[in-house]
Order: sequence, then structure tokens, then C-alpha cells
Amino acid sequence: MLAVSLDNNIWVLDATNFSVNKYQLNSNQLLFSNPLDLKLHRRIKEPVVFTEYQNYLYLSDTTGSIYLFDNTGSFIKELGTSQKPVAFANDYLVKATDSSLVFEPLPRNLSKIRISFSFKEAKNIVRLAFTNEQLAILLPNELRIYRLALP
Repeated sequence: MLAVSLDNNIWVLDATNFSVNKYQLNSNQLLFSNPLDLKLHRRIKEPVVFTEYQNYLYLSDTTGSIYLFDNTGSFIKELGTSQKPVAFANDYLVKATDSSLVFEPLPRNLSKIRISFSFKEAKNIVRLAFTNEQLAILLPNELRIYRLALP
């Protein structure tokens, strides 16, 4: 899996070597590599989300586990689980449940509050995305866009 870093380089989740690698985009030079099997209790199962957000790397897999890495690709901790899609909005990790969207403060912003609101179609969410103050929810046959102002 690939993710663009905030410094315009590329993160690679290497399934063969089970490592997180960062490459310089212009030269394709490996900047650093961190093996994961030394740091995690079990192997990550089929990654589905791999992204850098606010200088942290986030990885979610098909088991619903969400992993946090620092800006060098070193594993920090597991953030819990979510069997539904996850996304990021301002200083929140957003998880869909069967009946709501839950906004949990990201690790460095623990002074924020946990926000949850009812969304009856939450169990059918395919993907979540945020831009500025808009929430986009992709359902199987529909795209919904909402205006959302987070604290």
C-alpha cells in the first residue's frame, strides 16, 4: 500500500518484508525502513486504509484494527477497532458504527471531546471523507454531502 507523506515523499507498507518504508519521491531513495513484526503482537491482516495525517501514520486493516505510527514509521500503539470505514477530520479520528458516527480525539489532542451522532444508514457506509467543513458519505448507491463544523 502507498500513502503520500506530508513532505511530498511516499510511504510504502511492504507486505513482503512486513515493514513501513519511506522513499524520497524525486530519487526513489529509501529514507528509512521500520520492520513491523518486532513491534506488533500479530501481523496486520489485509490493510484497507494507510494514510498520513497531522504527522502521524494511520493504518486500518480488514479486522478493524487501527494502528498509529510516528513520522518515522515506528509503531506507537493500537487505537482500537472499527469494523466500518474510518476517516480523519480536524483533530478527530472518525469511526462509523452501525447507527452513528463517532469522532474520537487524536492522540495529541486528548483535550478534545468525543462526539457521537446518530446516522441510521451508518451500517451501510462504504467510505467517509472530509474536506474543509464538509463531510462526504459514500453509501452503496448514493453520495451524501453534509456541512459539518467541528469544535
